[in-house]
Amino acid sequence: FFFFYGKAKKIISDAQLIYPWIDRHKINYRMRFLKKEVEEKMMLSSIPKSKPSTAGPVNSTAGRPVGTTKAEILELSNNKAQIVADITVEYNNLKKTSAKKLPDNTLKHLIQSTIDSSGIKSVCSDFSVSKDTIRSRIRRGNLTKSTKGMPSPLEKIEPILVELLLQKDRMGQSMNMTNTLHLANSLIQGTQHQAPF
Repeated sequence: FFFFYGKAKKIISDAQLIYPWIDRHKINYRMRFLKKEVEEKMMLSSIPKSKPSTAGPVNSTAGRPVGTTKAEILELSNNKAQIVADITVEYNNLKKTSAKKLPDNTLKHLIQSTIDSSGIKSVCSDFSVSKDTIRSRIRRGNLTKSTKGMPSPLEKIEPILVELLLQKDRMGQSMNMTNTLHLANSLIQGTQHQAPF
């Protein structure tokens, strides 16, 4: 890890051509940090691991409750959104194909039958869909997805920007908001993505 002064000076001067912010103080700080990190890992690995006690009953209530992992919460949210979209599309089709007014409580029965057939009540017993939600989606013409504002004009370059920021983070280059904006601007400069701005 440690270099002689002349060797380190040459490496740093070569790196400054690409990364002008690098100096020997930053390198020394990072080296001390890495040394401390290695020492902590060595200390932790030298501590003997205790074996779990076999005496007495094991408490089965410890840990996270069933169904609360992030993946399951996301899946449940997606299922709820899909159910609302299915009800909206089905009700809209019924309204369009019917020559006259639909019978009273058609929407209520459609909501109830869709929720029952999806089986979501077994996972989320308090799930319900408002009739007003379905009607307003049809009125807006937004049958399958509820929009949350306008799409970002930089949506197509966001993955590239995120990947660059992650690479800079892995190289130890922290990015503040101003530097990130400069990077984003340099990515879109002279391209079709610059037009909205």
